[in-house]
Amino acid sequence: MLPTTVHTSIVCKTMEKLVRDSLLQHMTTTGFLSDTQHGFVRGRSCTTQLLQVIDTITELYDQGADIDMVYLDFSKAFDSVPHQRLLL
Repeated sequence: MLPTTVHTSIVCKTMEKLVRDSLLQHMTTTGFLSDTQHGFVRGRSCTTQLLQVIDTITELYDQGADIDMVYLDFSKAFDSVPHQRLLL
């Protein structure tokens, strides 16, 4: 017999996937997510996002447009925020 923590983990992961899939489907069908959203959207990834950005930059460059870019990494900022405070 598996330890209780393994059963709990399996149940939690299953529920997490069901909730995630339902939320994602709702946000997609209601138009809440932009077409430029990548990462956690099925069929899109960081790679597809990078390809889309490179395509846009190349197109603007060919047109002679000015291109300004800002890179932000919120992952470290999110890790430093108390998660209990975010939940409130």
